[in-house]
Amino acid sequence: MKKTVIVYGNYSGIQINAIKYLSEIILDYTGKFPVCISHTEFKEDENSRYIFIGTKENNPYIKKLSDKELTHCEEYYIKVFNDNAIIEGSDEGGVLYGCIDFYGKYIVNYQNTHTQEYFKNIFESKLPEFEYVSRPSCRDRGLWTWGHCIYDYKGYLNNMAMLKLNTIIVWNDFPPINAEEFVSYAHSLNIKVIWGFSFLWDTAFDKLDINNTDKYIDGIVNYYTDNYSKLSGDGIYFQSFTELKTDNINGIIIAEAVTDFVNKVSATLLDKYPGLIL
Repeated sequence: MKKTVIVYGNYSGIQINAIKYLSEIILDYTGKFPVCISHTEFKEDENSRYIFIGTKENNPYIKKLSDKELTHCEEYYIKVFNDNAIIEGSDEGGVLYGCIDFYGKYIVNYQNTHTQEYFKNIFESKLPEFEYVSRPSCRDRGLWTWGHCIYDYKGYLNNMAMLKLNTIIVWNDFPPINAEEFVSYAHSLNIKVIWGFSFLWDTAFDKLDINNTDKYIDGIVNYYTDNYSKLSGDGIYFQSFTELKTDNINGIIIAEAVTDFVNKVSATLLDKYPGLIL
């Protein structure tokens, strides 16, 4: 069995997890961790097979070997030829998803032969030729959590990444004590973190001044500033004064009041924090 070598473009951020995932898959099939080297260290050896991963910008061998134009976020291209492979991403997220699907779309497809030789280890012989390009059809794909009660957050986020989910909403009235660690790990898996807390949703409605909701805006913006703005999250989730048994308060349609209120809060937040996802 040939030695498998991963030639990466960049060992940082999301691509670290891409390399880690690919390495663990190869270990399962070869019994050995692959050698992982930077493209600057690459020297061809006929006794090795190479998997080049990265983008055209950070791995010159991807640029040399791939003629695919990847123009969408998180798009990826897998090509297996001459017993070697390239896994190219349009960005870091694409590199991660390409490594995931090198297993899901390639290895699994060729190991299940649907013959008497049902399981075939493709690493024991020359790799079958293969070509595949894909990208997510939906920009934001994720899960919403209640009360940030995630006991094994790394396992949870790992599973999200395997499903190519890229957004998580963590809702409660205060951030978790390990918020910065949570965000850092999520970002390393191409997952955006949206913080959620109530925007008057938990207010006693008989005390809510629905005729003048503007007076609540500064309190909400200040709460975000004091509790969430420094936690490296990507946005906030709105949950306002809804879920009532009536559609109006004092003759004012709740849906209209909420829409106007949320738009004003959003405008104020975006003025202070441009780029925040709302």
